[in-house]
Amino acid sequence: MAYSNASRIAELLGLEGAPVNMRKLGAKRDGHGGAKIAVAKMTAQSGGRSDQPSMHACLAARFVTGHETCDASSDCDRLSVRKSGRLCVYPALFNGTSLLRLFIVGSSKPVLFIGSIYELVNDVEISELVPRFSFVPSWLPFVGELFSKYLVTFSSAMALLNAVPCYGLDGQLMVSTIIESFFSKWAPSRRRKLNTLLLHYGTFLLSFNVIIGIFRSFVPFFKEFYF
Repeated sequence: MAYSNASRIAELLGLEGAPVNMRKLGAKRDGHGGAKIAVAKMTAQSGGRSDQPSMHACLAARFVTGHETCDASSDCDRLSVRKSGRLCVYPALFNGTSLLRLFIVGSSKPVLFIGSIYELVNDVEISELVPRFSFVPSWLPFVGELFSKYLVTFSSAMALLNAVPCYGLDGQLMVSTIIESFFSKWAPSRRRKLNTLLLHYGTFLLSFNVIIGIFRSFVPFFKEFYF
């Protein structure tokens, strides 16, 4: 059956249909490669529905979409169109799929996409940023944004690592300051013991995690060459 929601296709394609000369199409059909689409040939329309039975054909997608577009469904009923042997065809899309033409800067031919719009939205990143100068690459803002995210993540990880109560790190001074502030009523010898205990415990945990990480990194290497 024909795709009844022609206005939806017009919204997605930015056109009402493609007036195709069916006689010329038969001679040129084999000369155009690419994907094939099933189209419904709509003749006379009244109130958004076809008055005559619709016909289907499998045509080359790029060849059909390369024709001039129809401004309205009534263009198919014009006498001049009928005399020229052209008919307005619409894509027969099912299961919620859509036919889109994507125009890429620097490419002479549009990219045809047949599928779900949600897949296209997830796979293609669209930005409102346009380079003011031609020598500025369009990917520069995305690279700068990604670099900033990695920089913040790396800086946060280094800050947390530096705060570990371990000898040689800033955590050593932080632990001493915290003990002096919260346990000021304790005897100095008792505060020093607590400080030493926390530093030993933090140094042991940090060293143990570093050794485990190095061991896990070299285990596949030893398995490959020695086992």
